[in-house]
Amino acid sequence: MRSSNKKTIPALILIGSFLSGCITHPQRTEGVPPSPNARLYTFLIAHGMVRGALITGRISPQNIQNVIILDHGAEQTALQAAQKQTPSAVKKADLSVEKLLNVISINK
Repeated sequence: MRSSNKKTIPALILIGSFLSGCITHPQRTEGVPPSPNARLYTFLIAHGMVRGALITGRISPQNIQNVIILDHGAEQTALQAAQKQTPSAVKKADLSVEKLLNVISINK
């Protein structure tokens, strides 16, 4: 056996063992976990975007009351997600911020 084959086989075994580790732990994620306040930060950014759209007149006067309701709802669900830290609370916060941002994209 050539010396290059002797080096290749252990390398393949090593790579295979790394890949098998990925398969046996599929739920495992790498990196920094999200902040518990991530939904609050997201809401604050969306709130600022909506505020800017209101100031520049991109939201029609007829939609202002709807925007206020959506903004208040997004604020409440973001606060609940930060307090409860449950998947359902986080999903509700994500959906309410998404609805708020949709108002900006519809009224361009």
